Amino acid sequence: MHVLARKILDGFPLSEDQEKPPLSHWTVLLPTRRAARELTNILAELSSSKALLLPHIKPIGDLDEDRLLGDDDQGDLPQAISRTGELFTLLSLLDTWAKDNPHIAIAQEIRNSHTQSLGLATSLLKLLLQIETEESDFSKIDEAYNSDLSDHRNAILSLIGLLKVDFPQKLAADNLMSPIERRSRLIRLEAKRISEGVVKGPIIAAGSTGTIPATRALLKAISLHSQGAVILPGLDTSIADDTWREITAEHPQYSLKALVSELGVQYKDVKVLGLGFAKRNWLSSELMRPANTAEQWHEVLKGKKSEMALALQNVHLVEAPDRHNEARSIALILRHALETPKQKAALITPDRDLAKRVKAELKRWNIDIDDSAGEPLAQFGLASLTVRLLECVACDFSPASLLSLLSHPDCNLGMEREHFLKHLRQLEIAVFRGYGNATGLEGLKLSFEKAVMAKTMNQRGHAFVAAMQEEDWRGMQNFIALIFASLKPLTESHGAAFDTHLAIINSCIAALAPTADQSLPENVAFASIMAELHSEAHRHPVDRFSAASVLMMHLLYNEPHRQTSGSHPRLAIYGVLEARLIPVDVVILGGLNEGKWPTQPDAGPWLNRPLRTIFGMQQPEREIGVSAHDFTQGFGHAEVFLTWSKRIAGSPQIPSRWILRLQTVMLAGGVDPAIAQDQKWIALAKALDEPNDVIPFAKPRPTPPVEARPTRFSVSAVERLIRDPYAIYASKILRLTPLPHFAQVADAPLRGTLFHAAIGNWNQRQPLALAEDSLDILIDEGRKAFAPLMSDPEVASFWWPRFLRMAKWLVEQEIEFRKSSTSVHAEIEGQLEFELDGVSYALTARADRIDLLANSEARIIDYKSGQLPTGAQVISGMKPQLPLEAAILALQGFTQFAALKTSALVYLHISGTADEGKVADIAAKNEQSLNDLGLSHLKEFKNLLRDYRQIHQPYFPRANMFKEDEESDYDHLSRHAEWVLADDS
Repeated sequence: MHVLARKILDGFPLSEDQEKPPLSHWTVLLPTRRAARELTNILAELSSSKALLLPHIKPIGDLDEDRLLGDDDQGDLPQAISRTGELFTLLSLLDTWAKDNPHIAIAQEIRNSHTQSLGLATSLLKLLLQIETEESDFSKIDEAYNSDLSDHRNAILSLIGLLKVDFPQKLAADNLMSPIERRSRLIRLEAKRISEGVVKGPIIAAGSTGTIPATRALLKAISLHSQGAVILPGLDTSIADDTWREITAEHPQYSLKALVSELGVQYKDVKVLGLGFAKRNWLSSELMRPANTAEQWHEVLKGKKSEMALALQNVHLVEAPDRHNEARSIALILRHALETPKQKAALITPDRDLAKRVKAELKRWNIDIDDSAGEPLAQFGLASLTVRLLECVACDFSPASLLSLLSHPDCNLGMEREHFLKHLRQLEIAVFRGYGNATGLEGLKLSFEKAVMAKTMNQRGHAFVAAMQEEDWRGMQNFIALIFASLKPLTESHGAAFDTHLAIINSCIAALAPTADQSLPENVAFASIMAELHSEAHRHPVDRFSAASVLMMHLLYNEPHRQTSGSHPRLAIYGVLEARLIPVDVVILGGLNEGKWPTQPDAGPWLNRPLRTIFGMQQPEREIGVSAHDFTQGFGHAEVFLTWSKRIAGSPQIPSRWILRLQTVMLAGGVDPAIAQDQKWIALAKALDEPNDVIPFAKPRPTPPVEARPTRFSVSAVERLIRDPYAIYASKILRLTPLPHFAQVADAPLRGTLFHAAIGNWNQRQPLALAEDSLDILIDEGRKAFAPLMSDPEVASFWWPRFLRMAKWLVEQEIEFRKSSTSVHAEIEGQLEFELDGVSYALTARADRIDLLANSEARIIDYKSGQLPTGAQVISGMKPQLPLEAAILALQGFTQFAALKTSALVYLHISGTADEGKVADIAAKNEQSLNDLGLSHLKEFKNLLRDYRQIHQPYFPRANMFKEDEESDYDHLSRHAEWVLADDS
């Protein structure tokens, strides 16, 4: 590009005897907008003038290029329909076609699936783009119909027929034409004006390979212009005649070969503009030698070792073990390039995954890099809010989708941000986290009512919820009302015009984010898309909201957004097209794996190779030639890195064919390919996060100050102190309470909670004698407990029948219990206070049930919906809950009673399965009474507390877990997965 700029300033393409007009009379045509901007900058940089009237620099290769002609020079050409208009029009045609052809299987798929219909439409538009770009003849579709084809292929040709007849008719009715056809017509009009001498002044076309017929016509007109010049990118004028004749579509010179033939010149007669790197160009020509002449390598390269060594200077081969290390090594190369003042570096790759990884790696050094491909607009601003809104509708306003929508940074429902976030946090923890969260907006209200009911019934919940005041619940109710009002229109939309759906979406976005900054570039781009959708909405068929939703998601994800502000001025990531004619000092050709660069040739789903021949279209191998040309152009830079990965996503990969050819050429020339290997970048990439010493993570040994250690325990917490002391440390000292799972599904603990709630209330309603309708009372309490969750199919269809089976068994069992008891006390609380070494402690309990027996002793009953403890576990102290309750009872910790001895400890298994239930009596051993067992456990508990009064006693994690694979709420905090691998103890 610098060579071209200097030549223009020197008067190129005029000869020395020609009068040089002002620079503003020059016209320069380049392949891309980026190249046009770069030439403008270079001309301004090279010019010594303070002010410079630049040439007319325009792109001819971009699909969204500027018009080459002024409005007065466009003849009678209709305006171009927008891309959105094209898509909407084709969707409407497909809808009509599907209704008219119900006998065709693909028609049924179109009518049944919005995604299928959209996919077909976009695929057909891609085919249309190819056909119009190559100016193929649609009239030959009749010839294709006469071929011996299957019904499926004829159905495909019928769809292609829409592009031949119906689509042009639709556009003609609105006095419009397709953008590609209009571009080709404009380019040919420009070529005509140039040929007729209308265009005055020097005119240069640089960087185009002439793959488009209209562009070839333009380049030919320029080449015949008295002051015109065509600069062919990378034409190999040194190639031998026999090699030139063997060039096929996969060769980088294939397009240029066709172009010079069109221009009517011999390739060897083309003058070289600038010297470039002659040895590198020679090496590039050899490694791309056509297969039919490849046997000449040994003869041609014989004795060329020194020349090859010169050609390989500053060529680095980087073989990465995987995609992660390839991206990191590329980031290191780019970072290193910045150490040289004014040096520019660029990654050129067609692999978007690699580009994204490199961008992420550069964030390590707070470097933002300009990525020419950009990112989907759907990831930014109001476009991302819209995507979340549409996903919310698609998920029927599930808790997860609602939280995602409300968590968007632009969403505030018109509230102050601080108040909005407060209510959102309360909504998440109190309503969304827990059981029985229904979908739909009405389900949101129902979930809130369940949360209020749980609070009213004093059900044990998270400390955050317990601390919420009445005003918090009222505020959350108003918050939900705002959400409901903002999103309600989305639930009322059925079959309607696209504009109606669009208006609903716009109103919801306005309600959700009324204070969003509309001036941000991403929001300006979003507003532009919405305006285009509105203007083209009349072309879309009447359909359900889901169709509009799928379409909008597609458009937002396929619209690129380029964030250039804040990008480093000396670094860039280019696609292979954008990299053309962009001068940089260091080039990285990344992702050079076969199948990635080049991609495998694909004829597409519509036209196989014979049909492409009938339509007069290029075969897909031409794309390999274009990719090869882009590779050789990048390979010619002063310093070039070639990178590839041995594995991608865990699968073995092979280098690109061009890497393999380069290594083969080096061997043929007597050069060891290893000399070009530059693996220091991979070593640096691997070492970047590796510590000098690897110290295994040891089991935590927290020893908090003695005065910070807990002095109040429930009987259930005692077991936790024995089995998992770290959990006591985390919950009682650090005061970390696990949040309930988000939108938790019905599980065994919930079933136990419901059974317990019903049984506890049942016992409280008949403390003395068993009522005659005891079963009805139990079922009634069951209905009350189950009511908030009966909308859950699992609860209604499986748990409720289990409860009914259990209820019948429990009432029968209760008859036996009541024969020996005088009164029943359910869900009662007790507390035993004592001192150890001058420190006050409290042991608390909430007994499921205590029966007073006729012999003035007590029976303690615990209801278990899960696995029952064994007698050995209870007696040994690993399951100390019931014996400790007996000790509290014996020492008058249950203030409702005088000091009582316990003569029975009973577990009732309330499963409701086929065995209905089970009674397990705990019997003491060695003639020890249950009362003495409880007092013994209390003594051992006090000894344990004395141990924890010692500062050196740590709170070990998972000290005596019931099962080795049993999960603890605090395993992630203790980093169990790390130390368990390093600590055999």
